Amino acid sequence: VEPEPVAAPSAPPAETGPASETEPPAPVKPAAPTEIEAPVSSHFSRPVLIGWGAFAASLVFLVAGAIVFRVPLVRAVPGMAGLYEKAGYPVNIRGLEFYRLSHQWMNKNGRAQLVVRGEIVNITGDTVEIPEIVFAMLDASGLEFFQWTERTQKKHLAPHARTRFHASIPAPADRVRQLKIRFAKTP
Repeated sequence: VEPEPVAAPSAPPAETGPASETEPPAPVKPAAPTEIEAPVSSHFSRPVLIGWGAFAASLVFLVAGAIVFRVPLVRAVPGMAGLYEKAGYPVNIRGLEFYRLSHQWMNKNGRAQLVVRGEIVNITGDTVEIPEIVFAMLDASGLEFFQWTERTQKKHLAPHARTRFHASIPAPADRVRQLKIRFAKTP
């Protein structure tokens, strides 16, 4: 038995005549636009990271230095004291503090006097000169209307030592609403 011959596929008949002229050619579909994405690296280069790290470390050391060395900085630039105060880092450039303050109104020879007592403590490890003490009296509106200055018995205070002071201040008792005690500014 012989296999049957298979006919070769024939080409489609060529179109000729008026029918081929009336049919428009099939529309060509445009290719979809391709987006080219640049590779995004989630890693910085080593020099960039080292640079940012050095910048951050410098900033930390600068802030830490400004806090640790605030007393010498304020001595050099006194206007910075208010900035440190606002930031919550008060600066005591004298190294002296008042403790155990008390006051009492007394009548001496028919005149009112304010008697103030307290201690001055050297909070440093160095001998410190004690400036004059200023007693400022404020009225009801908070305005200073009177000031009295006193010297202590000691002119210098050894490291971590304390000394007592006592002052009698003649003042009109009816106007005083607040008393502020501070050290006099030294030239």
